[in-house]
Amino acid sequence: MPGLTLDQLTSFYYVYTDIIPGAWLAPMALPNLRGFWANQIYTSTWYDQSCRAAPNNLTLTGAADPTDIGIATEWPGALAPYIALDGTNDYASIADNTDLSITTDITMGAWVCPQALKQQGIINKFLATGDKRSYQLFMNTNYQFSIAVSRLGTLATTTSNAVTTVTAEVGQWYFVAGKFIISTSLTTWVNDTRSSIATGVFGLFDNDRPFIIGERNETAAQRWNGYIAQAWICATGVSDDMINWLYTTQAPLFGRA
Repeated sequence: MPGLTLDQLTSFYYVYTDIIPGAWLAPMALPNLRGFWANQIYTSTWYDQSCRAAPNNLTLTGAADPTDIGIATEWPGALAPYIALDGTNDYASIADNTDLSITTDITMGAWVCPQALKQQGIINKFLATGDKRSYQLFMNTNYQFSIAVSRLGTLATTTSNAVTTVTAEVGQWYFVAGKFIISTSLTTWVNDTRSSIATGVFGLFDNDRPFIIGERNETAAQRWNGYIAQAWICATGVSDDMINWLYTTQAPLFGRA
């Protein structure tokens, strides 16, 4: 690693040997895990590392550029693999299946680093056209992160969303998570900041749309522009303590420690 000082090399060795192995795999401890996408490197497939018998491997579309491990001083603040999406042609997806057609409580999240600010998707199984809304985690038009869910696929009163109070900035890594508890609450996290609202939504709509990372509402203009790493989804309401543990465990990988 040319050009690095002894202090940088020592710091990198500590992070690489003591922090990274456990932190990379931390989402595998989440309950009822339906997918975990972490260490995909230079192929057209983003491999599911949830250890499910039938993994939900995602197909990369466009010029998505999966990158190997980097050093925070040289790469965009991450000591973990991520995919770079251009906001125009790039996303990762898998066709509709039983695993990801979640109709119960749900929790999902990822580490993201926007390279542009706009309405754009992180995790999506949601299509307004034809009233096929189900669930999505995204950045809204105010550059805040939000989770939205729908019970019947329609808009009206069957859709609800919770918005964080944190406004994103270009080039910063954020831990983003969203949780839906049926008939109870919608909650979002950005790093260690939590926002929650009550909701009367009594379930999730089972649509026939693909599961997508890096796009919102199946709209090209709302594809993610930036980096996404460590994405995961669970068919349960993960406890607040466990979500906070996951953030704390992985924060050193993304310059948040």
